[in-house]
Amino acid sequence: MPIAQPQSRRLQFAYPPRGALLAATVLIYLLLGAVGHDPWKGDDATHIGVIKSMLDTGDWLVPQLAGEVFTDYPPLYFWIGKLTALALGWLLPAHDAARMASVVCGGVLFAALAACAHVLLGVREGNGIGATAAIIGVGTLGFLVPFHEAQPMLAVLAALTLACYGLAKAIESPWQGALLFGGGLGLTHLAGGFNNLLYVAPLAFLLPLASPAWRERNIALALLGGLLLGGVISATHTLVLMTLDPGAHAVWLQHELDDLAPKPEVGTRLAKLASTIPWFAWPALPLAGWSLWAERRNLQSPAVVLPLLTFAVVLANIVVTGGTRAALLLPLVPPLVLLAACRIGGMRRGLANAFDWFGMMSMTFFMFLVWVGYVAMATGWPPRLARQVVRLEPGFELQFSPLALTLGLLLSAGWLALILAGARASARGAVHWAAGTMVFWALAMILWMPWIDYGRSYRRVSDSLATALAAQPPGCIAARNLGDAQRASFYYFSGIVTQREIRPNALPCRLLLAQQTGRGVETPPGDTWRKVWEDRRRGDRNEMYRLYIRD
Repeated sequence: MPIAQPQSRRLQFAYPPRGALLAATVLIYLLLGAVGHDPWKGDDATHIGVIKSMLDTGDWLVPQLAGEVFTDYPPLYFWIGKLTALALGWLLPAHDAARMASVVCGGVLFAALAACAHVLLGVREGNGIGATAAIIGVGTLGFLVPFHEAQPMLAVLAALTLACYGLAKAIESPWQGALLFGGGLGLTHLAGGFNNLLYVAPLAFLLPLASPAWRERNIALALLGGLLLGGVISATHTLVLMTLDPGAHAVWLQHELDDLAPKPEVGTRLAKLASTIPWFAWPALPLAGWSLWAERRNLQSPAVVLPLLTFAVVLANIVVTGGTRAALLLPLVPPLVLLAACRIGGMRRGLANAFDWFGMMSMTFFMFLVWVGYVAMATGWPPRLARQVVRLEPGFELQFSPLALTLGLLLSAGWLALILAGARASARGAVHWAAGTMVFWALAMILWMPWIDYGRSYRRVSDSLATALAAQPPGCIAARNLGDAQRASFYYFSGIVTQREIRPNALPCRLLLAQQTGRGVETPPGDTWRKVWEDRRRGDRNEMYRLYIRD
């Protein structure tokens, strides 16, 4: 009688991760890159500057930037950032503590995505479908940078997804769903203003027209109640602002009305969207396309019609009234993620394997490039790449860190173990793509962070400006061609407050801080001005800052 051979026990990872493992995965993803660096050029510096203004003035009602009303976003994200800064300021630098607002908003977003997918698809696809939706979101390329900077659009995303969860929940529990919908609607206003209400509010009328699931009388009444709740939240904020600070309310209202107005050059925006969305929403977009094809005979089902209508409403709003900056495209992603989760379990084996193989090969290649760049910075080899690193950021010298090297090696080994030991599952490709995105981002943040921070921080320039100002007579400083990010950085690092220039050569201030963009010849502000300082970020050949004093 033959002797039975013992079965080999090979380590395998279950797909998708659930429960505590999923929560830990999302938390690690949100934290990596959100801490450990200065405010960076762009939205990060601008919004951290707004939070610092809130902390310095003690004002909770009106977001300000270096003494001026900040109209780009209402206060919700800045409230969260101020709270996290107050709660974690003893543990983290102020900018890192403020940036935890993005971690909070990201956590709400992924929880709402998972809950919404479970309500829409749980009966058909099983309990793991919510985790799958969250994992697809983690792997979406457009989320990488915004989720790791101070970005108020993340509060809009969280509120929008919470409202979608409420609309899905209303099918089985009308008034509970209406409460979630109305709360999400009101928070959308507090996060993004009147324009962003148009991402959500029309769904209460469009869904009953598109699907019988929302046509029952009690569901329709509940959705009207949700609209009323959202309207109350929105009106309360507007009335409080109008009563306590009429001037700020007038400035903010004018900005909101300008935002709502249709913008010209629709064709240009459509072309820009067509070239941006495919990579920005990868891999949610192709997976959503597969779901639409697979469900083409069942387009009235809630799992299809809710995300599809949401995407259509958001896209129409962006095309008519919005811009095409990456941050403004973020509301397009959650509905695509929900649609992508719809039929990922029914993907044909050949297509699923191709998607899985493409994700593993692509991410492994990107990780290899990160390692090559790190070796060039640390050792000077290969020489050509090392020279390019120095050319991009003159003066940068990498300080070798055994901890960073060890963490990078462990992450790379973990990635190889995952792709070799993963179990066969319908979500395998999505999990591998999300894990690869996380590991690639983690490697970049651990190994390249000093180089990135060196090039994107205004700390050195701000310190240099502060030294120059100390030798000048006190007084106001006018700003010419200075962007919000620069004004916020000088305020954050050195407490330098600038006020926008009203008209050339007729300034009330003796000091003028001017930014010149490009490599053109210096253009002095006038014969009565004398230059006392100039500097730029070493790796930025596009921006030069000059301080003038009027004699």
